[in-house]
Amino acid sequence: MKASTLIQLYTQGQRNFQKENLRGQKLRGANLSNADFREADIRGTDFTNANLSGANFHKAQAGLSLQAVISVILQVLFLSLIAGFTSAIAGLLLGLVHDSTGGGPILGLLILTVPIITFIFIGQGKFGRIASYLGPIILIGAFACTGAISGLIADKGASYFSYINMITSGILLVSMFSFALANAVAIVAISNILVKIFVLFLEFVFLLIGTLWLIFAPFFIPLGLIFPLASSAVIWCILPLEYQNFRITSMAVDFLSINATCFRGANLEGANFSQAKLSGTDIRYANLSGVNWQDAENLDWMVCENTYLKNPANRQLVVSGEIL
Repeated sequence: MKASTLIQLYTQGQRNFQKENLRGQKLRGANLSNADFREADIRGTDFTNANLSGANFHKAQAGLSLQAVISVILQVLFLSLIAGFTSAIAGLLLGLVHDSTGGGPILGLLILTVPIITFIFIGQGKFGRIASYLGPIILIGAFACTGAISGLIADKGASYFSYINMITSGILLVSMFSFALANAVAIVAISNILVKIFVLFLEFVFLLIGTLWLIFAPFFIPLGLIFPLASSAVIWCILPLEYQNFRITSMAVDFLSINATCFRGANLEGANFSQAKLSGTDIRYANLSGVNWQDAENLDWMVCENTYLKNPANRQLVVSGEIL
């Protein structure tokens, strides 16, 4: 149903829009109070600043449309290509430093520190906001120091290898961040577990494809791949357990919300979202007084800054029905 048709029918007194397909419609600022959208498809629908007080969204399907999901998948595969391309460059630079200085033990120790640094970078709740900003600085500093030490050990000058390692660390940050974000977006955007596993597998394939330009020096490819794979390992292992505490999750949700259902600034007082699917939905600055969230799905994947749902404990309480 087109937005203009819905508004016209509402003006004529109709309130029943159950099971209607409203995908991608623009209903910004519309007055739709007490409308019945039970089991409606509102994926990608824009309700910004709309009056939806008392509206019923029971079992409604919000979030991303199929076209938007396909677009997101293509974008995460592109991010994986970037991660592979940059990781190959980093691997080449690290290999050259290794060959020139013989710094095998130092390089090995450095590689072991990467997952920890990456964890700090993407972490928010575990280490705090300040520590997450310090992550890239720590990584660049660690690379600079190890480059200098390697150069001194090889008696070839500290500054040259220090600069090379600083450049390498910046490239590695791009690689790790690109692949971590690609993984986080896929985890958040795709609900079907088999499709999710398949897309994550494709990301790994595209990561490898991104390194093919360096096929003339195959030894350096696995060296570079260690870093994006380390960052993705953190995502796979930690994100399902502590997803609400990670900056990378917030970035993934913000990324998805661009094309997802939007209730930003809407009046949702007394609305019913029981058993609705809300992944990627934007409810920032909305009036959420008296909203029923019982058994709603994917509240953790909503953009909910400036609302009481920002607190994970509140989300659990409203979904369980303990607070209405």
